[in-house]
Amino acid sequence: MNRKDHPAKWILAALAIAALALSLLPVLYVAQYDFATGDDYAFGAFAHLAFRETHSVWAAVKASAAHTREIYYTWQGTWLSVFLFGLQPEVFGDRLYVITPFIMVAVTVLGFAAFCHHFLQKRLGIDRPVTIILAVLILTAVIQLVPTKAFGIYWYNGATHYVVPYVLMLFSLVCGSAFLTEGRRRDLILLILLQTALGGMSYPAAIGAPLGIAFLWIFRSIIRERKPMHRDLWLFLPFAAELAGLAISAAAPGNKVRGGSDFGFSMSRAARTIAECFVQSGSHALRYLREESFLLVLLLAGAAVFLALDTEGGASLPGRVAMFQSHRGTALIMLAVWNASFYAPELYAGVSVSEGVDNTYYYSFVLSCFIGMIYCLGWIRDAVRRRHRAVSLRSRAWIYVLLAILVAGSAYLARHSLKASTAYVCLDFVRSGKAEDFRQQMLLQQRLLETKEKDVVIPGTNAYDGPLLNMSAEEDPKAWTSEVIARFYGKDSVRSMNSDQWHAMHTE
Repeated sequence: MNRKDHPAKWILAALAIAALALSLLPVLYVAQYDFATGDDYAFGAFAHLAFRETHSVWAAVKASAAHTREIYYTWQGTWLSVFLFGLQPEVFGDRLYVITPFIMVAVTVLGFAAFCHHFLQKRLGIDRPVTIILAVLILTAVIQLVPTKAFGIYWYNGATHYVVPYVLMLFSLVCGSAFLTEGRRRDLILLILLQTALGGMSYPAAIGAPLGIAFLWIFRSIIRERKPMHRDLWLFLPFAAELAGLAISAAAPGNKVRGGSDFGFSMSRAARTIAECFVQSGSHALRYLREESFLLVLLLAGAAVFLALDTEGGASLPGRVAMFQSHRGTALIMLAVWNASFYAPELYAGVSVSEGVDNTYYYSFVLSCFIGMIYCLGWIRDAVRRRHRAVSLRSRAWIYVLLAILVAGSAYLARHSLKASTAYVCLDFVRSGKAEDFRQQMLLQQRLLETKEKDVVIPGTNAYDGPLLNMSAEEDPKAWTSEVIARFYGKDSVRSMNSDQWHAMHTE
């Protein structure tokens, strides 16, 4: 039996999938406590009122499109994101918001799994079970250690604007690489659609997709894995589609409202931004390694898995030796530039951004670390193989033992950082009783807001929302959160009051 087909690898891959699924149980269990909040109400009000009056999904879609046009002129130009904001699940039913975490987790899993399948298994020839384990480690890092849980999983508005475009970017890289390799028309068509969509969503992902594809084309041409072909020119179509979408987004009058009157293009600002990107990517890397220290454990585990299990995979794959051995510095520099490019929109605009942007930076850092680690280890291992320096079975056994000790030791030292993991935060939220308390408060709010009363006073909610996000109404009915809730439910005014006082008044 070929070593790469050994059933032990598939057993380990199955155990890895089971462990990932087990870790997602508390993450998805908390979905029942998830409710719309803040921008969900602001962007979804028009579609919600249209659906409530007509019970027509098409009417809600048209209302969201009309509101997108209004927002384009008054606040921001990311047209596709804004359109999707208006169709958040609670538009169509009070308790439909619970599907948000399932959607975002599924999108994340599909995107990163597709990326790993294409680039690790198909392009680098890593064994399929080893690819599965590495994908599980990457998914564990991006789901369990994501800096802001709400923006990554539970808040529809935030996750739609940052998680969804990042996953579309991953699919774009897969389609671009597949088209360069096989020249299939369906890959090009799908890439055009993906790039068009990215042009109307968050800017970091919109930059990462075309730059990543361009780097793939340059690198493969440099290592002479294939000669540039006339069909490669077709890649200008998806690039043009995204540029058109970005141009529409950047030209929005609302951007000046949000970014300031001096928002516009400047060569000096562009040059300064490029330099600052590398500074920021370096400082963020140090922060992620310090705050999410268990990421180091996952990286070490990935290295151990790759060295110990990918013993035969892809050794004779055409182009693999060139991929690992040629222009190694160039590949790593391109990876570093790609990672740094995600910081450009924030730094160029010079405005404060939401916590969801930090999640985008983190995703790119994780992906860059794993790809860079695998690339370096593959280059070293294949170099040893090419020189016929056989390693004895006994020596390999000692290496594997040392790797296992290193991973176990680092996991023990970093164990305390797991208290910040998504699963632990969710378990603590439920176990403490705060989750059920939060749900009862929100259900009471919904019942009050669904009455025919036009001026509604609701009890305030506590601050214990765990991994969720809650922008509750304020005592001032003219406060933004109060106004958007009132607009969503078609009320003249909504305000909150102290919860104990409210309950005392209504139990007399």
